[in-house]
Amino acid sequence: MESSNSCRNEIQIRGDLEEIWRYVSTLEGYLSFFADSGTQQGKEIVMEYGGIRNRVEVIVLDKYQELQWRHAYTISGKEYPLTTTFFLQRSALYTTVIVEVRGFGQQPDDLFVRDLMDETWGRTLFNLKSVIELGTDVRQALFGYRRLGILNTGTGEGNRILHCFQGSPADVAGLRAGDMILSVEQRPVTTHKALVRELARSTLRKSAVLLEYEREGSIHRTIVKWVDE
Repeated sequence: MESSNSCRNEIQIRGDLEEIWRYVSTLEGYLSFFADSGTQQGKEIVMEYGGIRNRVEVIVLDKYQELQWRHAYTISGKEYPLTTTFFLQRSALYTTVIVEVRGFGQQPDDLFVRDLMDETWGRTLFNLKSVIELGTDVRQALFGYRRLGILNTGTGEGNRILHCFQGSPADVAGLRAGDMILSVEQRPVTTHKALVRELARSTLRKSAVLLEYEREGSIHRTIVKWVDE
């Protein structure tokens, strides 16, 4: 059961069990559906993707059924030690792949990382399904949305900004740590997933988006403009 110190995602894939196992247990497999680059020495793998560095010790608990990562993500210079377990459950029609991440702390930045991992693994497993079933890597479409340049966590009411990077689109638009983002283009964003979804939807069509946010009890609006790299 998912708790505040864990997140869990799963997907059903039509494919050979041994093939799916190779994707989730080897560096070659990781590079095929989510990692941008990586190196391996013995059981330790170091991967980078989307500005995140992930140092992993791969432990096979039950071949073709259960695999565990004991690892540490480095995000914005801070290290987050976590345990990620992959479960493969075979049925007559498909294999269910379950990814469970545990070990998140309770500080605001830990909750941000939990939301980030939950969102990222949902999209990553979808790409794994696409790679295996269709032979198509769609990670660019899944992760290619514009970023505000903030660290944030969903609260159920909105997205609380924990940190706003200097010079980012959010910073230029006047947002700052402590603000609560309530909506994107007048669509509520009460969770981290909702914010990512609405940003992806809006930035496909627009070079700027309207954000509504709360600061010290007052509601404000601002236009965030994207600056091409």
